[in-house]
Amino acid sequence: MLSALCCRGMCRALRGGAVASRKETARIAGGLYLAYIVLTVVANATRDRLVVPGDAATTAVNVVASALLFRVSFVSDVLAGVLFLVTAWALYVLLEPVNPNVALLFVLLNLAGDAVQCLNMLNFFAAWLLPLGYLVLRSGFLPRLLGVVLTVESAAWLTYALQFLLLRSASGAAP
Repeated sequence: MLSALCCRGMCRALRGGAVASRKETARIAGGLYLAYIVLTVVANATRDRLVVPGDAATTAVNVVASALLFRVSFVSDVLAGVLFLVTAWALYVLLEPVNPNVALLFVLLNLAGDAVQCLNMLNFFAAWLLPLGYLVLRSGFLPRLLGVVLTVESAAWLTYALQFLLLRSASGAAP
């Protein structure tokens, strides 16, 4: 239900269609923030089972012994970062009428902090291709095929990164 609500409202905003009501936008932002909190708790709980503060050797042994748990924690962190960014976008849409300059400052600071966090966890090189592909598709003056290629390339790069993290065997070799 949450994903359907988020998709309807955010996709409507992306398409430039009717603006979601303030109440609907607030619900979307709240739902996204709740999902962010849940993913963050999962990431922290799984990581806390592996990391022994002050004992790098034991931590390394734990990570090797529970590689899948480590990967789940890592991917949960990355997804939480993405959710936090989308949450900031929803909050910007909600709060921009209050004060456009402060709302923009909020979203820019959020973006900077989130970018640093995600770059510390994963090379998000291709994340920028998705909004660029969307803009090219919607522009009307650039080739639509270019927009499709950019969007597919973004998905491919991000899928590769997740596949690399989640599907590697304990020996480190790709499946």
